[in-house]
Amino acid sequence: MSHPRRHPSQAFDILSVDDDNEFSSSLGASGKVKRTETELTAMLLSAAKSSSKHSDIVKAMKLNAKSVDKYIKRSINRGMLLKKNGALQVSRKGERFLSEFNKLQLYRQEYLRRLKLLREMLPSSKSKRASS
Repeated sequence: MSHPRRHPSQAFDILSVDDDNEFSSSLGASGKVKRTETELTAMLLSAAKSSSKHSDIVKAMKLNAKSVDKYIKRSINRGMLLKKNGALQVSRKGERFLSEFNKLQLYRQEYLRRLKLLREMLPSSKSKRASS
């Protein structure tokens, strides 16, 4: 299912839901998982906390260098990354973003756990047909 484009001012794009009401990144045309901008920004900030080396960040994000540079530039413009003496450093704003993203991931895991429990409580549609 394709998700409607959201204006950047709307809630985190990671909260897009599929037909089963589960959080999901979308699948691209090639069948690969297409990560959201929010997820990629969090990956960038996390990688930049571990290493300020460009090659390490590229490897951690699993994108080409040109794409990583685009996310680095955006994150610097948004005040989430600082460039000091050629090295990248995560700003306070970037730390807050990463902290909130990590909380969201925990909420997502809890949501999926509870959804699974609820689904287990419902009879399957196959057993409904058999008892009709």
